[in-house]
Order: sequence, then C-alpha cells, then structure tokens
Amino acid sequence: MQISSIDQQTSLSSRTNPEIRTFRTAFLLTILLTAITGIFFSFLQPVIPLFYTLAQPEKQFVHKAWIFFFPLLAWLITLGHFSLIKIMSNLDETIKQIFSWTTVGIIIIIGLLLVRVILLVT
Repeated sequence: MQISSIDQQTSLSSRTNPEIRTFRTAFLLTILLTAITGIFFSFLQPVIPLFYTLAQPEKQFVHKAWIFFFPLLAWLITLGHFSLIKIMSNLDETIKQIFSWTTVGIIIIIGLLLVRVILLVT
C-alpha cells in the first residue's frame, strides 16, 4: 500500500515539474540574452544593421540601443506566455506543455537572431 501511494505522489509531482522546468529554462535563457546584450553593447558600432534584409541600404542601420529590442522581446514573450498559462489553468496538461516549450523555442530563435546581429557587427 505504501509503495502505490508513493508512486501516486511522484506521478503528481512529475506532472507539475515539466511546466516549472520549462519556465525555469525560458527564464534562464532570457537572462542569458539580457547578459549577452549588456556585454556586447559597449563593443558595438554607433549604428548596427538591425534591418539588414531591407532592400534600401539607408534604412538598414539603426542606433546601437536598438540591440536591447531582442531581450525586451524575450522578456515580454516569457512573462506574457506564462501569465497566460497561469490564467488559463483549466487547460489540459499537454496543451500547457506544448505552449511552454513553444515559448522556449521562440526565445531560442530570438537568441539566434541576436547572435547573428552581433556577429555581423563585430
């Protein structure tokens, strides 16, 4: 009897852990993006090619303070998505996990975009 109750407790705790783990992962990635931006900000040129895919070359460059757009966007997505998950607590656990891992994926893509812009400039 005790073994089955322990199994039930561990299965309940394993259901809540993936959501907490993905939130922690997204939060740490967002902090890492913010740190990378802060470190490389002083090494950047006065203007950076943030919109380097535009056809008009004169509109590709912006002030280097625009580099903080990436961590700001990551923070907004992280806090917004996990606030939505908290508000919609009646959703199925699978949907919550998909939404949580999608958040992590979006933050990884934002991080790759940040690294690409930094590598273009430095």
